[in-house]
Amino acid sequence: MAALLKTEPTFIVAREPTGDGIEAMPVDTSSIPNDHWGYAITWFLLAAVWAVMTVALVWRIRRQTA
Repeated sequence: MAALLKTEPTFIVAREPTGDGIEAMPVDTSSIPNDHWGYAITWFLLAAVWAVMTVALVWRIRRQTA
């Protein structure tokens, strides 16, 4: 980026915290839905449908060329 802007490269290191009073607030995660199983089932079923459709397509193409 420095070369693009034709400036000197700069590296800034904070040696001590600024102490501006800003602290992270904890977040309650109990209200966040956990849909991992639903997502996993959806993607595995989509993969299964894709595999069946691919086999059907290959079977149909081979049947036409035979």
